[in-house]
Amino acid sequence: MISQKQHLSTYSKSLGVTLKLTFKDRVFSLSREKKLATLLTLSNGRFAVRGAFELYPLSLGTLVSHVYDHAPIFYRELAVLPEVSKLKIIVDGKPLDFSFSKFQLKRTLSLNSGIVEAALKWKGYGGELEYFSYRLVHRKRKGLFLINATLNLRGYDKASLISYIDTSVGNYFINDQAMIKHYVIEQVRYTNGTLLLTLRTLDNKYKVSIAMKNRISKFHERSFFNKHNVLGEVFTVGGNNSIEITKYVYIVRNIDSKNYIQDSLKNIRKLCEISLNKLFREHVSSWRRVWRRIGLSIRGDKHVEKALKFNAFHLLQVIDDDRDYTILPARGLHGLGYRGHVFWDTEIYALPFYILFYPEYARKILMFRCKLLEQAKENARRNGYRGAQYPWESADDGFEATPKEIPLGFSGEKTIRIWTGEEEQHITADIAYAVNKYYEITGDKSFMKECGLKIIFETARFWASRVKYDELRGLYVIENVMGPDEYHPHVNNDYFTNLMAKYNLELAVKYFEKALKNDEWFNIVRELNINEDEVRLWDRISKKMFLPCSENNLCEEFEGYFNLEDHVVQPDISLNINIGEEHIPKTILEKIDRTQIIKQASVVLAHYLLSDKYRFSRDFIKKNFDYYFKRTTHASSLSLPVYAAVAAKLGLKELAYTMFKYAIHADLRDIYGNVEEGFHVGSAGGSWQAFLYGFLGLEISEHGINALPNIPSHWRYVKVKINVHGRRYLVEVSDGVLRVREF
Repeated sequence: MISQKQHLSTYSKSLGVTLKLTFKDRVFSLSREKKLATLLTLSNGRFAVRGAFELYPLSLGTLVSHVYDHAPIFYRELAVLPEVSKLKIIVDGKPLDFSFSKFQLKRTLSLNSGIVEAALKWKGYGGELEYFSYRLVHRKRKGLFLINATLNLRGYDKASLISYIDTSVGNYFINDQAMIKHYVIEQVRYTNGTLLLTLRTLDNKYKVSIAMKNRISKFHERSFFNKHNVLGEVFTVGGNNSIEITKYVYIVRNIDSKNYIQDSLKNIRKLCEISLNKLFREHVSSWRRVWRRIGLSIRGDKHVEKALKFNAFHLLQVIDDDRDYTILPARGLHGLGYRGHVFWDTEIYALPFYILFYPEYARKILMFRCKLLEQAKENARRNGYRGAQYPWESADDGFEATPKEIPLGFSGEKTIRIWTGEEEQHITADIAYAVNKYYEITGDKSFMKECGLKIIFETARFWASRVKYDELRGLYVIENVMGPDEYHPHVNNDYFTNLMAKYNLELAVKYFEKALKNDEWFNIVRELNINEDEVRLWDRISKKMFLPCSENNLCEEFEGYFNLEDHVVQPDISLNINIGEEHIPKTILEKIDRTQIIKQASVVLAHYLLSDKYRFSRDFIKKNFDYYFKRTTHASSLSLPVYAAVAAKLGLKELAYTMFKYAIHADLRDIYGNVEEGFHVGSAGGSWQAFLYGFLGLEISEHGINALPNIPSHWRYVKVKINVHGRRYLVEVSDGVLRVREF
């Protein structure tokens, strides 16, 4: 076998500008490693291997898309499956020790190629070793994970190299005090150097086959072992030696193939016969096409360009382009934050990125909501409403997955009451908004015919049954909800919720009128038994929806909000941004629901999303921005991207840029202190929105593209490629002038 280190370096030079993120360590830190496990996660949308170093004694498991199981407290959660990436080195009968021995570890994530490299120098037990590896989750061969490693040993009498799968892993919960394994091993088989492991989830819904095979350059003895929840191969080698090993793992789900066991075995054997260079080039070439398609360049700010591309890399690698729909959890396939559930983050924050760069991926994301429309209708029925009500948190089956209570300890004596699942109902309108956004920019009529129209009509039916007519006002109201600001439950007439519901109803009226002129679309109207009386009701409610805005153009977060105790968390609109709740006195935190402090953009978000629909004036947007900026903690990672986008559109360039830098580095700098729980999908997508719609000032609708750039002065030249109405456009800004041309 030829050395891949030299090959990797040579081939990378052909990629042009190399985008790499490098992390160096001289000591093992468990907390740091869990963070890097997220940042260095590799995925192809089918499954993900977290980025913990393969030689470290840390197994975090493998996350396989769609594979959920019933769980205590959380209804259903993404199941942690066996860890497949691990290797182990034993020298003179002792395993490598990273607690006391001297070592240098350098790891590099290449965004160009979707590869993680590791270089280790280690001294101990009277000798030393050098270790180099690269790993990939193949972008085109969806079941394949491989790791290629070269090991140079000096000063030892004997050594062993172990390649294994760890089946001890599972899902931790209740502050990591308990663990549940969501899978049962059904069979283990080792034949002719190929290890086969099959498992099923506890609910019997999903079955997964994992095949492993190793190719090694030289060894004295080879043996199989299976003990203490660890199984694999041991290779005995000389103590002064150079060895190269390639570990192949192939994963197949029963939802991919009825013959999932045979397919994993067939593919692992086939792949071992293919040149490693060919597999490598296939994968890297696929990533090269991705970056050419996006075409991002920011001259004068390479740090921002790299951060945006880091976010794009993780957004793109969690989409399975071989399936007709994608489940996109709020923390990707990078960790167990929110138990792998899907929120509004997907449609409001992440989806616009996919629409402009990979509209076919955006369609797959929306198809997940299409697949579960009947469940959304059942949710509405259970809650006493008509139409479709989407759950605040979705797992794989489309029913409400939000826990009502979360215990703070294993005893369960103290709990936190969670109201979002019952009250944060704006997600239903958010999804309708996303459907329309997708159609306006793509013109995908087949999607609207297949299910887009059904979503818009059925969600409108929900709001028509959800509102209440206030006879004193002569307007429709929505009571007992929670808006995006999650500090205040049980409120009436939340501005964001009411405005989005109003827009949802308007969309239904608009598309009904369009359907009157389109026979295929009108068949949907007939299928749903929509009549003109119902449409007139939607129109009446939308026109008479109560919006809590005063005569001075200041909109109230929700009815009664201005009567709450006022407290400012951002003393002035400056470049010093307070993020999170640590800046708030404990006495205020304890009664935060009785103050005007809000968690994240809400009124400001409503104006950002709908300013082009309702033609809000600059003064109107600015007045509300100024008021709520001072009262927002930005404790949610979703907040700063929106504030940055709006600030840029308002021409507040320095403030916008400051918030934007925080937003794009949410994960890279662990701004929120929870990156170990997974990648912030919504924040990453939101940061791209701030760039595209804020700084570039793009306005895209079914009528075309308009733009008014507001880029920072040090951005000398900006370039990006987008997709609109099935056409490709090059967007460039130079000397403050924006040019858009089709290519």
